[in-house]
Parts: sequence; structure tokens; C-alpha cells
Amino acid sequence: MGQPLDGITIFDMTHAAVGPWATMMMAGLGANVIKVEIPTGDLQQRIPPRQNGFGTIYAHCNLGKRSIVLDLKNEVDLAKAYRILSHADVFIENMRPGVAARLGFDYKTVAGINPSIIYVDSSAWGPRGPMGRSTGADGPVQAFSGFTSLNGAPGASGEYLRAFGYIDVNASQAVALSLLEALLRRARTGAGQYVETTMLGASMLLQSTRIAEYLASGSASPRLGSASATIVPDQAFLCLDKAYLAVSAVTEAQWQALCDAVGAADLAADARFSTNAGRVEHRDELIPALESIFESKPRRWWQIRLAEGGVPHARAMGLEQLRHHPQVRDNRFLQSLDVPHAGMMTFADYPWRFSEAPLELRPPPYTGRDTEEILAEYQEDAPQSGGAPVINGVEKIAGTLDGITVVDATQGLCGPMAGMLLAGMGARVVKIEPPGADYARGYGPPFLDGDEGAAHFFFNRNKESLTLDFETDEGRERLRDLVKDADVLLEDLGPGPTEWLGVDHPRLIHCSITPFGEAGPLADRPASDLVIQAMTDCFSALGTLGAPPVRLGADVASMNAGMHAAQGVLAALIHRRETGKGQRVSVSLFGSTLHMRGILWTAQTNPDEWTGHPVEHATSPINTGYATRDLPVFFGLGRGNEERFPDLLKELGMEACIDDPRFANGGDLATGTRVHAHKVKPLWERAFAGMTSQEVIDLIVRYGGEAERLNDYPALFAHPQVEAVGITTEVEHPKAGRLKWIKLPWEIEGGPHID
Repeated sequence: MGQPLDGITIFDMTHAAVGPWATMMMAGLGANVIKVEIPTGDLQQRIPPRQNGFGTIYAHCNLGKRSIVLDLKNEVDLAKAYRILSHADVFIENMRPGVAARLGFDYKTVAGINPSIIYVDSSAWGPRGPMGRSTGADGPVQAFSGFTSLNGAPGASGEYLRAFGYIDVNASQAVALSLLEALLRRARTGAGQYVETTMLGASMLLQSTRIAEYLASGSASPRLGSASATIVPDQAFLCLDKAYLAVSAVTEAQWQALCDAVGAADLAADARFSTNAGRVEHRDELIPALESIFESKPRRWWQIRLAEGGVPHARAMGLEQLRHHPQVRDNRFLQSLDVPHAGMMTFADYPWRFSEAPLELRPPPYTGRDTEEILAEYQEDAPQSGGAPVINGVEKIAGTLDGITVVDATQGLCGPMAGMLLAGMGARVVKIEPPGADYARGYGPPFLDGDEGAAHFFFNRNKESLTLDFETDEGRERLRDLVKDADVLLEDLGPGPTEWLGVDHPRLIHCSITPFGEAGPLADRPASDLVIQAMTDCFSALGTLGAPPVRLGADVASMNAGMHAAQGVLAALIHRRETGKGQRVSVSLFGSTLHMRGILWTAQTNPDEWTGHPVEHATSPINTGYATRDLPVFFGLGRGNEERFPDLLKELGMEACIDDPRFANGGDLATGTRVHAHKVKPLWERAFAGMTSQEVIDLIVRYGGEAERLNDYPALFAHPQVEAVGITTEVEHPKAGRLKWIKLPWEIEGGPHID
């Protein structure tokens, strides 16, 4: 049947996590990904933990690729690289600003070698603005973008997510989306494409719900530990056996079911709690009552009762529980592969399931493994055709998805996020709501006099809207009429086939979004962002052992699953252009989030030592940045100048640390979330005590490091970099007038998005 990207060759000149993870996803979709490494190899090979000496982060980020070693500063090897590049469909790099150009891989040069190339430039901050030439990585972007400000206990400082590079991996999702869109656009227009993506924009997209709420209300969501500011109840409750259970009621039906399950008829009948808005307003009266109920019985009792009632709930789980869980096994969300140079390792599977293009999880290479094979394949330059292979002729289009119709029969956050992304690329999206309306309309804060929640408006802008009742013959008939001429159906109506709707046709891309996957004992169980976070070990990355759990303040499970659904649709559309066939694509919040945290499962399989943040994070102290005289900062020295590092220590009065082995390798392992960072943090903070945050940032940058303040939303949106990169836009609302919203975090030359 072939995979969606069969025949596509990617010249992968990326390193670290953002680029490698994105190209790993493309390899999973069938692309021939050639990872070009310098003689010393990718930095990730040297970052612990390792298994049999092999870097586990490198292993997961490079599944399914081939590796070639080339010294691009050598003219002979540069010529080899250009020869391979002449045959490629995609060139992608995420190096520091200006490095690709110095190596001879700027867009003008690459397009001169291969005019049909899709050139993807992935950077931290974008090419313009006061930070346009700055380096950046997960830590500084977490801090600057406001992501850190959302996490933490009530009244406490914002917490840095200390497990691994979630912002890196999230940025990869935007890169993958941009690359798939560019491939589809090239197939339709015949023209090569230049694509820019930014980690800053991707991080803000990940925070879409919180940012929408902030822009609508002017107030940032408070940090509430495991609780949500917009949905009540939606938090972890302590049970009689001193174990926590994450419990959510994201719909009014689930609230009634929760009250029935815990025997709280009085709460169900209380007018103050009859709507989510009321429960949010009267949180201080409701939550103590629920806490008292949950503390009266052990966790297992409540798990039984809530499961019977269909109420979203979960306990926190780690790798040992997950790898043996029947839901994980039945859906193959985690798989063991025999990596010849490292042994058996656990990997998270790709987040999509395609009915007509099954995917295969393939082991990673070691550095340079495929050098001779690749060079033998590309012994001659490709003939210059002046354009890309085009199927069914060249089309004149504006938006990439011009002429594509999407029927969006989803509610909440995840599915509407996918529909919003497709609408932004130019698709006509018809949003269908049930008679009682999309339940996300009731999510706070109130917007437009309570008529619509801010997040609901954000995810459903640029869509047509109508109401249908699928329980009636009339509603199903109207849906069939809509879908028979549509290209894509997005639905979250439950696992398994939906033949009862009678809506499938041979060219239809049918994307089904489920909470837990389409097989296994939890297939029919509802979920929430909090429940998925608990089940995928997100709680271990924040807070303190033994203390109440802390959730990620962004709705990471819903947002990334929405991005994965949109990726699946684009890949299926590419596949359809080649085969003429539609197919079913399925994505689940559980499988998606397990995929996003894949580095953890690989790192914890059988590490040589329990060293490195993917294994040590759960026992590390809370990370709220480095205190200065005014505001905290995050900084790292992984890309600093090792020779000048002693001078930095001397300037800070830290001469005693020069011979401290924890500060070896230019301080690489003594900052950020690296191995020794939390152990030596007091030494840095003592040196920073008399300096302002800006003085610390200027100093670290002067020595080749990366540093940023921990911004809240007011500081973020006041910063000139946000405006310079064009992350925000203004849209016209029929009732509210001009409103500011964030844009899709990538740009394709000649292919504007719909704001």
C-alpha cells in the first residue's frame, strides 16, 4: 500500500532535538531521511543517560533514519553533500543563526543546487527582531514564552518543566506540520518552498487555551497546583490511603455522573454548581466538599465507582506501570526494538494509525553507519528539471488547502485545534455542534457576555457553523449530504468504525480522535487533559516528591494530539494525491502524549548509570530559575565557549569552581536541567545575588550561553520580539470588534495562512 511519504528524500542537517525529532516523524511516515553528521557526531550522543554507551536521547530522536558522516568544512565532503542534496526533496536545518550560510547551505545556494527543494529553517526566535540572531533552546524558550509561568502550586513561583525538552519536542510538531504543508503545496503548484518556523511561536501555540483566555480577559490564569482555572472539578484529590487520584468533569453530564458516583446528590442539586461557570465561581465552596468525600475512602474504591459512572479519572503512572498496561499493549503505544549497537530499548510509537498506509517503527542508526551505502547511491548529480514532480498537473492556489472541505464534528479542545490548523492553511471547515452546543463554550473566562468561551472562539474561528443532532435520522442525513462532497471528516464520536453514520466514501480522509485509542479495556472511557497528564507521568516533572501533584498549566495533551491529527490529515492528503484513495486516520490523546514523552521511556529502559535529566528529574528539586537581584532567569552554557569559561567564573568570583569536576566541559553539565545543575545552583545564585536579571543575561550571552527571564504573559506580549516575528495578529469579530490572537508558528513563502 505504501506509506504517505514514500519516495520523499530529506537531507537532514539538524542536531539536538527540534529538527531530529521532526525528521524522525517524517521517517516514520516513510521518507528516506539522510541524517548528515559531523565527524564528532550529534551532541545528543554525548548527553546521558546512555545504554551500552549509546545515547538514549539520540536513539529516540533518530528512529528510522540513515546516518552519513561528512566534514562540511572539507571541499571534497562538501561536494558529496551537494550531490546528495541535488536529489533531495527537503533540506532542513536548525543550527545557530548564520551557521548554515557559513557552511554553504543558505537558501540561495541550496535552491541553486536544487530549485525544487523545500528548505526548512527552524530557529528559536525567528530571523527578525532584537533576538533574531540569538541562540535558543528548550530552557530559554520555556522561560521567555510564558510556559513556565503556568506551572506551580498556588502562591508559588512558576516552575520549569525539568524532565526533558518538551518545548523542543513541541516545536518539532510545528516543524513537521510545516514540512507536510510545504510538500502538499509543492505537489499542487510545482514550486520549491522556503519555510520558517520558530520555537517561540510553537510554544505559544502549545499554550493556545491559556493565551486565548489571557487575551480575552486581560488576566493570566493563576497557578493552582493540579487544578484548572477554567474547569471545576479538574484536579487531583487525596484519598484515604494517602494516594492521589486525578478527577475531571469536563462536561455537565460528567459532573452529574461524578456526583452520582460519589454519592453527592446535594452537590448535584445545588444551583451554585449547576454549570461549569458556577463551579468555577464557587470553587472555594465546592472543592473542600469534594476533598472531604475523596478522603473518606481509598483510591481503589473511587477508581471502581468513577469507572462505573464514566467519569474521567486516573492515577499517576510511570514506565513500569505503562509498559505492562493492557491499554498500552493492545494499541502498541510502547514498543521494544533490538538496536544492534545498544540492545533492547523501549520506544514510543508514532501517534498516527493509517488504514491504507501502516507505519513501521525502525531502529536508529549509529553515527556514520550508512555512509558508504548513501555515497554509492548518489554518485551523480541529479538532472536539473527546474521543478518538482507534480501529480495531476500544476494548480493555481492561494492557501495550501484551497478547495479542500473539512467537516469538523468534534468538541472540546483537541479536535477543534486540528480543524483550526487546517482552516489556517486555507481549507473550508464546517463546524458541527450538537443541539446542546460544544461543551467548550462553557469554559471560562466568560467572553462576549458569557455567550462563548475564549478558547472555543480561538479554536473555531475561520469555520462555518451549524447544529446537527446525530441521534436523529434527519441529522444523519444532513451529515451524509455534507460529507459526500467533503475531503476530510474530523470526529471524536468514539472508538471504532462509524458506519452507523453512513458517511464514508472512497476518497474521504476520515480522522478519528479518541481519548485512549481504538482497542483495549479503556477504549470506551472518557478522558481529560489532566487525566492524560497523570497517566503519562507528567506529574513527575513538576512539584516535589511526597507533595500534592502539579499539572502542566498548558493543555499539552489536547494541543499536541490536535497537531498530530492535523499532521495525519496532511499526510493522508499527500498519500491520496498519489494513490487516489482516501483512508481512516486515528489519533488518541493517550498515544499522542506517550509519543511526546518518548525520550523518557527510552532513557529509562536500561541506562548504564542513573544520570541525566530524563531519569533524574523525578527526584530533582523544583526549578524556578536562578534568583537574581530582581527577577529569576534561566540560563544554559551548552553552546558556550569552553576556553573562555574560566574567565566567566573569575568575573563572577567563582574561581574555586574552575577545578570542580561538576563544572567541566565549559559548564555544560552545571546549568539548566543538566546532570549537576540542581547541585551547584546555590553557587550560581550566590554570584548573581548582586546583579539584575538583565545584567546576568548580558553576561551569559557575552560568554556564548543562553539566558532569558521567566516571563509572565504581560511581559511576553510587551516584548518587541513577539511583534517583530509577527506571532500575533488582529482579527475582526462580529460582536467584539478587533481582537488580538496568535498565528500559526510557521510561514511558507508564497503560501499565506488565514488568520
